[in-house]
Amino acid sequence: MRDGIPGSAVGPRPASNVMRWHCDMPTVKLIALAVVVVLSPGCKRSVEDKAGARGSAVASGATLGTERAGCKPPEAGSGSGSAPTASDDPLTGTCDPGLLCLSDLCVRPPQANCTVVADVLASKELGNYAPAEQRAPTVAAKQAACVAAHVSKDEAKCLGQARDKWAQAQCVPRMFPEIASGKGTTAECGILIDKMRATMNQEFGQGSDPQSQKMVGAAITAIRTSCMEDGWPTAFKKCIGDSSSSTDQNAMRGCEKEMPPGPKEKLMARMESVLRDK
Repeated sequence: MRDGIPGSAVGPRPASNVMRWHCDMPTVKLIALAVVVVLSPGCKRSVEDKAGARGSAVASGATLGTERAGCKPPEAGSGSGSAPTASDDPLTGTCDPGLLCLSDLCVRPPQANCTVVADVLASKELGNYAPAEQRAPTVAAKQAACVAAHVSKDEAKCLGQARDKWAQAQCVPRMFPEIASGKGTTAECGILIDKMRATMNQEFGQGSDPQSQKMVGAAITAIRTSCMEDGWPTAFKKCIGDSSSSTDQNAMRGCEKEMPPGPKEKLMARMESVLRDK
């Protein structure tokens, strides 16, 4: 046993043990060994992240339209490809945040009751029994953010079902700009992948049998796809990227807290899928 990892005393693990190791390892070790945040066996959940693209038209510099003004959603495949098209999400057209581009007009969907939204979000953050003096300013801040973001009824329903702040940001990203969990870029994900690949090769043995190397390659592909598509928080990517070494246990342990359950479970599902196929 080395560093508390079963089966690591001599040589690389056989390929047949990789899936079992993947499921049995505690989270911190998985992070340190480049299988970043795949938890030990637990429930799976699919977080709707389509809403994570909302508001990206603002970041891309698109000209926005006011309510009832004309709008023209970007065509599929146009531009740099970084901004989603109207067919992906009607809120990513050329309208102000909170408006939908329907039939070439900016229209406002049915609005949420922000008093209720604020109460729900405050309870999720503070619990149901927080003192009134602590709860009141939190409710006020949540209500102001809801009003400013023009949260719709559908988005409010999503917020009510979200179990953590990351999931809430996927419902209404313009309400949580500080989270900034957009798609990963090729450059930033490449830096993370290089660290992970080096660590996995060290753990499993760069010169190990072809089947083990095939599984390492499949795992790296899953991690790269997750980084690009699953909305890893900026704070987590920065923490991993800034760590002095991918085998630095203390640095990696500090990064773990930056990864919320939503993207963590998406990565877990991707890892299980590719390893099962091997």
